[in-house]
Amino acid sequence: MKRLFAPGSLFCRLVFIGSLLLITVLSLMPMPDGQTLFPHQDKVSHGVTYVYLFVVGWWAWFLARFQWHLALLLLADGIAIELLQGVGGYRSMEWLDLLANIAGIGIGWLLVITIKARIPHPKPE
Repeated sequence: MKRLFAPGSLFCRLVFIGSLLLITVLSLMPMPDGQTLFPHQDKVSHGVTYVYLFVVGWWAWFLARFQWHLALLLLADGIAIELLQGVGGYRSMEWLDLLANIAGIGIGWLLVITIKARIPHPKPE
């Protein structure tokens, strides 16, 4: 079981890719009108989603240099989703959603830096 969730494992990569695809599809589907639990719930959910995607994406590839690539990938995904929502007719494009996505990427990156600082590194012999 430990190897299943090991950094860089195929399972973790599939979880990230599946999550990214699922979130993208759900973001483009019509959203039922409903009551929110608290003000700005939509923006908080955008931020939390991108924190999750950044952390899981980093764990899936577990490479330091990949962090920039991951941030750019998630930024491009967020931009593409907002543009498609603007032309799709079901949803609307909102710049504040994109800003919440960017904030989520930044918070995810800070979380990854914190996690990396706590992971023991092997000592050179």
